[in-house]
Amino acid sequence: MRVGRFRDRTVGGVVGALTFFRLRQDERFSPSPAGDAQGEDSALFHTVMGCYDLGRGGYGQEFRDAMTSAEGDLLVLWDVRLDPEWRGVGLGAVLASQALWTLGAGCAAVAAAPDGPALTALCESVGFRLCPRPLGCLLDPAAEEARDAREEQRRRYDALTDAWRAARHA
Repeated sequence: MRVGRFRDRTVGGVVGALTFFRLRQDERFSPSPAGDAQGEDSALFHTVMGCYDLGRGGYGQEFRDAMTSAEGDLLVLWDVRLDPEWRGVGLGAVLASQALWTLGAGCAAVAAAPDGPALTALCESVGFRLCPRPLGCLLDPAAEEARDAREEQRRRYDALTDAWRAARHA
């Protein structure tokens, strides 16, 4: 699943883009989520392989032990890009948080493979935690820490909205 360019509806400009992949656990959609990931991108394949057990099928034992529940799909936050004029105020984390909680309904986890300090910081701020190999960076939607991070991002969104309104009406 790709989320295309998103727009700031208040001023009509492009803000950036998010890329997510959702790998279905349900055989009707995808009997081989790892194969689907490999066809898309080799780095995505390695991220997904940390969660799956190809020998048994389904999620691996390390994944099952790390998650509150191993029932549901796997959502992968693959990329967050903000146009330069929107960077530096925390908007990437706010938008990524809202998108992953919206798109992550029915998911056992959200995985990420941060490829640099900016994406690593974003992942930490929205509730991901670094798990031992082979899992990588995971967000457990049922974990209290993840829900707390979501609420913090909602408060940040409200603060950004209030600041924007105040600047616009000043």
